[in-house]
Amino acid sequence: MLQRSAALEARQRIGLALDQARRCKRWSQSELAKRTGYDEKTIRNVLSGAGARDRTIGDICQALDVNPAHFDDMQPLSVWNAADYGGYSYLSHGNYAGYYLLYRFAFQSEDKIFRTVVKIHWSDAESCLRFSEYFDSEKAQNESYSGPVCFSAYTNLLHFVTIYQGSVRLITGLKMREAERIIRGSILTQSDSVTCFLPTHCPVFLQKVAEHSDEFDFKDKIGLLDVCHDQFAFAQDQLQTIATRVIKNICVS
Repeated sequence: MLQRSAALEARQRIGLALDQARRCKRWSQSELAKRTGYDEKTIRNVLSGAGARDRTIGDICQALDVNPAHFDDMQPLSVWNAADYGGYSYLSHGNYAGYYLLYRFAFQSEDKIFRTVVKIHWSDAESCLRFSEYFDSEKAQNESYSGPVCFSAYTNLLHFVTIYQGSVRLITGLKMREAERIIRGSILTQSDSVTCFLPTHCPVFLQKVAEHSDEFDFKDKIGLLDVCHDQFAFAQDQLQTIATRVIKNICVS
């Protein structure tokens, strides 16, 4: 009985991981069936943990770009994170772990761009990815903003959420394309007066520059970039594109 229970949980974990990978690609079950050559009933059975032949699972893994060797290291279902975070696991979203450079326009000026460092890592205690944003290269151990990374299970969005003494700071972005290693989105802030408040947003993007296991040097990574900086033109083009195209996509998703 114990062996049967363990086998059932293993199938369920594999099915959940494959379903998360399918959602990341924004494929329907019908699309996955079409790309693998299997009927939809077979796809549903595999994703629900009902089980299938190893070859069938291997074909589905290949279509979804999932390495089946990672299944041996999968965590129990009990440590997959809560639905509030998106119900994902390290297997399905571990590629987000690493170091990023975050770019945004300096406040009240598009002639300068502010760059910070963001670290994303897997938290065993919370069973989710967490981020930390650093604004001072001399104090790289003291993050200014930090919190969980939430992945929408049904849209193409992810969210970096910071909550501090009742205040909320939110970065919303489009999920990263692995080939680009860029997350495009916006920072939402609120300014208030006695009788009203004004929600505002500014374009932002995060570019992955190192894996979490790598040694990372914060020196010269944080600060203002002016027009003479070799990354200014690239960052300006990205931010202007986000302001005119990507944020509109986010608003209607």
